[in-house]
Amino acid sequence: MTWFVLALGLAATAAIFVRMGAKAGLSSGLGVALALANWYLLRVIVGRVTSGAVRGYGRFVFLLMVKMGALLGVIFVLLRSGLVQPLPFTVGISSLAIGVLLGSFVHVLTAPAVESER
Repeated sequence: MTWFVLALGLAATAAIFVRMGAKAGLSSGLGVALALANWYLLRVIVGRVTSGAVRGYGRFVFLLMVKMGALLGVIFVLLRSGLVQPLPFTVGISSLAIGVLLGSFVHVLTAPAVESER
């Protein structure tokens, strides 16, 4: 999945860079970097939960809420400060959702059939 998010983000950033210029390309690239960081943190949290390092539903929800709050805070600061252009940044950060969907479809279509599914 990470490779799909990265590839889609790089393609979108390159297209925006060519079409809209350097500042827009940088905004999109920052959105992709934030999307990848969000994906990595989500994988770490879910990995800790499934390994048993985080016990209890409350702690899991708390970790997810802190991660989401931090992500929204960073996005708010970036947009309010004027460091990024909103539309290219949104395209870059959207590479997470689209990349995960695309990666899931490819995985489902290419995975070998399980014995019970035949």
